Amino acid sequence: ELPGLRMNSCPNRCFGPSTTVASALEKLTAVNLLEPRIVVVHVAYTGICGFPEELKKYGKLAEQGISWGWRRPYLIARAMTEEDRIDEHAVRRCNLQFDEVWVPSFFTKRAFETSGVDPHKVYRIPETIDLDEFSRAAVKAPKVLFPESPSVEFVFLSVFKWEERKNWKVLLAAFSNVFRDVESVGLYIKTSKYGGSEPMDQARRFLLQHLTNQANNGKFWGALTHINNSNAPNDDDGLDDRARPLGRAGVLSRIRIDTSSLPSSQMPSLFAGADAFVLPSHGEGWGLPLMEAMAMELPTIGTDYGGSTDFMTVNNSYPLRVANFGQGFTVGKWANPSRAHLKEILRSVWEKRADGNNEKVSRARSDLVNEYAGLAGVQDALNRFKHILKEVA
Repeated sequence: ELPGLRMNSCPNRCFGPSTTVASALEKLTAVNLLEPRIVVVHVAYTGICGFPEELKKYGKLAEQGISWGWRRPYLIARAMTEEDRIDEHAVRRCNLQFDEVWVPSFFTKRAFETSGVDPHKVYRIPETIDLDEFSRAAVKAPKVLFPESPSVEFVFLSVFKWEERKNWKVLLAAFSNVFRDVESVGLYIKTSKYGGSEPMDQARRFLLQHLTNQANNGKFWGALTHINNSNAPNDDDGLDDRARPLGRAGVLSRIRIDTSSLPSSQMPSLFAGADAFVLPSHGEGWGLPLMEAMAMELPTIGTDYGGSTDFMTVNNSYPLRVANFGQGFTVGKWANPSRAHLKEILRSVWEKRADGNNEKVSRARSDLVNEYAGLAGVQDALNRFKHILKEVA
C-alpha cells in the first residue's frame, strides 16, 4: 500500500545503537535530499524527541523554520515516558524539531501535552503484537522453566530489563515473603542487563540481606538455601548462623533469573511455560510484556498506572493499587504500588490456580482481540502515513 516504505529493525530485541540501526542510518543519509519524504525517529538512547547524530541536520532545519519538502523530510518522533511529565528541553525539541510526535498510550499523551508539547502534534499510535503468534494454541512446545526442580508446579513469570523502574526489589521481597514455605511455587525472571547492571549478583545480595533480616526478626527460619544452580541467585556467603538453611527447600532455589539472549520468536513459548505473570513496575510507557501475557491467557498482575491502563482493567487482569507517588528518573512522578496489595494478589492468583482464573484470562484475550487485532498499531501508523502523503503533501 505504501511502496517505498523502508524500515530498519532488529531480528530480536535491540538495545542501543546496534549495527543494524547504524547501517540503516548510513543508507538513509546517503540518499538524495528529496528522499525520504518521511522519517520516523524511534531511538531510545537519544532521549525524548532526540536525533541520532546522522539525522541532526534535519532537526536543525526544522528549528530554523524550514518547512518539510525540498530541504528536509517530514519528521515524526516516536517517543514515550513512564512519568507524568517530561522536561522542558524535551518539550522544546518536540515542538521545534518535529512535525509530529507519536506516543503509545493515553497516559503518555497526557504527560506530553501537560508538559507543554503542542497537542496538535501529538498522536496516539499504540504498540502492537501479533495475536496469532501470541496465542496458546500456536505454541507447540511451552518452555520448561524449572527443569531441575520438579517440585515447582506453579510459576510466576516476569519479563523486564534490569533497572530500578521495574521495581524488582519489591517483586523479590513480596514473592519470598508470600511463598517462602510453598515449595510448589516458583518465580522466573527473564531480564537483560541494562546500564552496567549485574542482575544475578544484585538479586543475590538483595535477597540474602532481605531474608537475613526476616530471619533475624524471627519472621521465618530456613528460607535460605545453597544449591548448585547458576541461574538461581543463591549463595550463603556472609550469612549469619541464624539465617542458614535447615534443608534444601529454601525459597532461593525457586527463584531463577535468566539473562540469556532469547529470540523474539521464542517469547510465546516462554509465556506458555508459566502459570501467571507479574510486573509491579513504577510505570510503563506501554507495557508490552503485560500485553503479551494477557494475550497468552495468563493471570496478569501489573501496576494500575501508566500506559498499561490502556488495556488492563479490573475485569481482565489484576491492577495493583498505587500506594503513593515518588520522584521518577527525571522531572516527573511515578507510582509506588502497594506492597501489601501485591502480596495479596500473588497469593490470590495462586489459590485460584485450580480454575485457572478463567473469567479474567478469557476476558483479557477477548479484549485484546477486539481492540488490537490485525496489528492495529501498525495499521494506525500506515493510516497516518497515508494522511500525511495525501493531505499534508
